Order: sequence, then structure tokens, then C-alpha cells
Amino acid sequence: MTRTRIGIIADDLTGAADTAVAFVSAGMPASVRFARPGLAKELAAFSVGAMAVDAATRSREPEWAQVVTTTLTRDFCDAGFGILSKKLDSLLRGHVATEVRAAMAAWGRGSLAIVAPAFPAVGRTTIDGRVLVNGRPLAGSPRIADVFASEDRVQTIGLDEVPGGYRAMNDREALKVMIAP
Repeated sequence: MTRTRIGIIADDLTGAADTAVAFVSAGMPASVRFARPGLAKELAAFSVGAMAVDAATRSREPEWAQVVTTTLTRDFCDAGFGILSKKLDSLLRGHVATEVRAAMAAWGRGSLAIVAPAFPAVGRTTIDGRVLVNGRPLAGSPRIADVFASEDRVQTIGLDEVPGGYRAMNDREALKVMIAP
């Protein structure tokens, strides 16, 4: 029997809780924790399900967010979690690119980020790489590709292209970010 363990790093408590609830609704056990010293031991003892951690990075400095995200990612990796999800704010608040880059670098070679912020229940969707609220572009919000503009391994693809898009990027060693509407 395979033990499925999914690690989730959220930038605030609401995001951690919302993500954990989604896993519980799908029939998987889930838990929410705060980032703190000693959490790595808890992660190692966690047997099955999803563990969402509130990293509390959204309102902090980008450098601090990078360190916390890196540390938590390594903790999940060292504890043997098979999947890591870096939960993003559906309105792109916080340090989205910094935290995605930090998580991917700490997770290791072959990491892939699929960036598709959305919360349809409250009218937040992503279409053509742009965040929409109730069908209208979010005022003052950049296109998601622009958030990762400094990366040369970014491509925008449709959700139906995700498996093929990953295969096309699979041989590259650099950061792999795909924006899926």
C-alpha cells in the first residue's frame, strides 16, 4: 500500500485551511499547521494525507519569504513527501514568483510549477494567463507570465496541454514554470 503524502505551503492561514478543506472534501485526510521550529519532526511522523502549513509570508519581506519557503520545502522533501504544492493567492498577492522559485530550487532538479491561480466559487479565474474577478481583469494585476518575466523557461499553455507541455520542457535543467489558464 502506497502512503500518499502531499505537502502544502501557503502564504497565510486562510490559504492553508482552504487547501486542506479541498483535500478533505475529496476524501483525503488533511491537517493544518503553523510554520515553527520543530515542525520537521512532525512532518516526518505524518503518515498519510495532506499537510498544509501556514508559512505567514504574504506580508513579510521577500527575502524572509524566500528563506521560509526554502526551509519548509526542504523539510517536506527530507520527510519523504512525494508531492509539494506551493499554494498561491488567487489575486497574486504576496511574493508569488519568489516563493515559487524558492520551492522549486529546494525541491530539486526536475521540478515543475503549474501556475493557475483561481477560486471560482468567489468569481476568481485565470484565462489566457490573466487573473479575472467576475469575468473582468483584476485592476493593476500583471499577467502571470509577467510575474515570472525574468525566467527564460516560462511558457503559457492550456490545461489540456499540461502533460505534453511538461514532456516538452522535461529535458531542461532550469526553472520550469507553466502558466495554465
